[in-house]
Amino acid sequence: MYSGEFAEPRLLHSKGFIQLCVDKSATDNTGSFLSVGTDGDIWMWTGDELDEAEYCPKNIKGRTHCAIAWHGNDIYIGHTSTDDETGIQKSIVSRFEKDSLRMIAPITTFSLDVSSIDISKSGKFLAAGAVDHVLKIVNLEAGDVVHVEADGQIMCVSFNSKDEYLAVTATDGMLRVFDISLLKANEIPKPVAVRICSRIIDIEPSKSRLQLCWDPSGNSLFVPVLGCVKKFSKHSFKEINKFFLTSNSYVIHSHSHYYFNCSCEMFSICCVSSCGTYLASSTMNGSICVWQIETGDLLTCSKYQINGQPKVICSMFWHHLLQDTLFFADTEEHICSLSKCTRKITSNDYNNIDLELQSEKNGTIAKFDDDENSQLSADLGSIKKSYGFDEEGHFHGITDENKKNLQIFTPTEPLISYKPLVVPKAFVTGSTPEYQRQRYLVNLFSKFSAMLLLRYLCSILFLKDTISQKWNQYGTIISSYNGDDARIEINWHDTSIHPEIIIDNTSNFSIGDMTDDIVALASKAEGENLSELQVHCIKAWDYSSRQWSITLPDGESVENIVIGKKFLVLATSQRYFRTFSHAGTQKMVFCYAGPLLTMCAFNDMFTAVVLKGGAYYEDDEPEFNFVATIYKMKTEGWYKCQSLVQTVPISVGRNAKLNWIGYTNRGTLCAMDSKYCCRIFSSSGIWIPVYDFTNNLRTKSDHIFLISFMDYPQSEVRYIYCQGMEYPLVENRSVPAIVKWQLPLCNQDSEKSKLEEKLLLAEIRKCALNSDDEGEKESELSVRFSHDISTAYTKDVVRLFALACKTDRQCRAAEFAAYTHSGQIVQSMCNFASKTRHPLLAEKV
Repeated sequence: MYSGEFAEPRLLHSKGFIQLCVDKSATDNTGSFLSVGTDGDIWMWTGDELDEAEYCPKNIKGRTHCAIAWHGNDIYIGHTSTDDETGIQKSIVSRFEKDSLRMIAPITTFSLDVSSIDISKSGKFLAAGAVDHVLKIVNLEAGDVVHVEADGQIMCVSFNSKDEYLAVTATDGMLRVFDISLLKANEIPKPVAVRICSRIIDIEPSKSRLQLCWDPSGNSLFVPVLGCVKKFSKHSFKEINKFFLTSNSYVIHSHSHYYFNCSCEMFSICCVSSCGTYLASSTMNGSICVWQIETGDLLTCSKYQINGQPKVICSMFWHHLLQDTLFFADTEEHICSLSKCTRKITSNDYNNIDLELQSEKNGTIAKFDDDENSQLSADLGSIKKSYGFDEEGHFHGITDENKKNLQIFTPTEPLISYKPLVVPKAFVTGSTPEYQRQRYLVNLFSKFSAMLLLRYLCSILFLKDTISQKWNQYGTIISSYNGDDARIEINWHDTSIHPEIIIDNTSNFSIGDMTDDIVALASKAEGENLSELQVHCIKAWDYSSRQWSITLPDGESVENIVIGKKFLVLATSQRYFRTFSHAGTQKMVFCYAGPLLTMCAFNDMFTAVVLKGGAYYEDDEPEFNFVATIYKMKTEGWYKCQSLVQTVPISVGRNAKLNWIGYTNRGTLCAMDSKYCCRIFSSSGIWIPVYDFTNNLRTKSDHIFLISFMDYPQSEVRYIYCQGMEYPLVENRSVPAIVKWQLPLCNQDSEKSKLEEKLLLAEIRKCALNSDDEGEKESELSVRFSHDISTAYTKDVVRLFALACKTDRQCRAAEFAAYTHSGQIVQSMCNFASKTRHPLLAEKV
């Protein structure tokens, strides 16, 4: 059977039902769609292909019910509302403004969660059903509400395109169709009722959603049932056709024989393409079938699996702009798309497709050679026996012997076209993607408290269409767009350094970095516009030297910028590193090998991360080698010393990618991978895991957005916890959280492991102090830091020695004597060993 092509699934919302919806008014020409789960977020997606689609998550400050409808500029959402005074919660359907997601007005209430919402194409009627067996039909123009009691939980409500009928399915297994043209205030005519399945106990992911649909003309209704999808005419609401897991030509010729084979497949979701040509439906085992409605031919049947496991699809629609493409969501918090799922079918395909399906389904087709079947010489008894019948025609079942040679055709797996591997996209460390309308670009957060962070967040909450371009330990660069006005605002955390700078963004700067001395902005090459670098020297003593700019050659574009103590480095699309002094002198142009991923700088150290070698596989996903190339940048006399300090392979987890790289506040290289394991690179040349956020994540849709590493005075990691999204949003007022470094030692809760961890952390901090610049080593602050670490280290050694003595581990206790070089401490260890009656240990110490 032919299969479509699945895109790479993406995570969204949280586990459970997820509803996707498009504009019911058909006025949206962008192909956008919305998604909602139960986490309180509404994600607004662009109309691109799934791997390129961008989304803007917005929160309604309450729990959502996985029920949503969209009409023009209005979005109708089922959610839980809490009274601020009484604290009483109630389920409600409210109207929201699309762009701001501001609640305009409540529409109606229910006693339990809302399960389905739909709005008519004209926008006049709204239907909503809930778990409390209640269906409400609202006339939005007149304000009338019709209340209908059902015999089960409402599963799906859907208007036809002509505002004539409302189709409703419920857990009692009944399809009800209401004629809304006869709808009167507080009265509704008796619906047409058709049984489509047996009673469903409850609405849950393991049960069919019975999500029906109308064709674009509004004349035909399609309902998923057990074994097929049924088509009803609006004129009589009698069944006029069925769509099976095979072409209709096969059904005509084989009659009841096929019904037996397909009866085990329970269909759940169905949808009709906007052109009215194709019908798609999903089954509970993850199969997606596409038929041509006019002929009833099965065009493709695609199996949706992740890691070999079929997933339950809970929502699906045809994309308006992408040809032959379905978008769907599953109950395991994934969104995926299926393309190339329609095809032209010829009469020559019918028999092959149907025989393959028949052979695959029942496995009871006998094998005969030409001699047996020619001239009517086949043995009738052997034919009967091969199908499980005796000589009298009674069925006794198929024996194991007959099962060995069942199929005359071997089903062939669809050919998978080769797709070249795509290397990971380059990123700026600590940034959010450029496609987000509001985003952060955060490198380090070492000098300022959480209160300053909160103050800054509040200051930018009310900027319209803002995009925060850069945020590091020195200040912020904000690029804001308000209509035709585009400008860049530069602010320092320490306002005594320089007042705010505001410039017009006529050059379309999109990359930036800043320190207390300079600000660097760069634009990418687009069309005839060349890539430009503009630098503002804040502390230049010559006024005319406070700003300089340079244009890159044609065909070359800036990809990234970092600023060091005395240098500025541009990474360009030609794989050049262009080095400038703060005053604008071009110091050096040198090349790098391999695709650049990201880079960072600290004092006179500059680190670039590139990909080395090809991909390799431990599982199904490709993995890459990330290599950090560390340079020591000398603006004067660079040719007299070694510029390339070392090349370090970056350690990441199995099937993980690099998410963040930077330096601690004392200049130690550190990184975090996509599985949120944080590591530091010690001066001894090894990567040490200092914290793993895996246990901090509450759901799979939650993520960690790293801000900075600190190794002194406290060893800690600062981050933002992103609930239900990958990156923090400005309007969420996210405040950084702090966790202490925690080494992944065994038996972490034991007293021994806790002391051993403190000992190791002290050694790591000593290592960081020893790796400082020579001028820093002799400073008063560095000496005091070293003394504090040594004092705490000695106390922990003595505690471990005492603990080993108490547990009668004398060899282990003797080891700790070598950890200290103080004669006084050694003497105290000897005294303690003698008091605890360990004379041999005292002698060894």
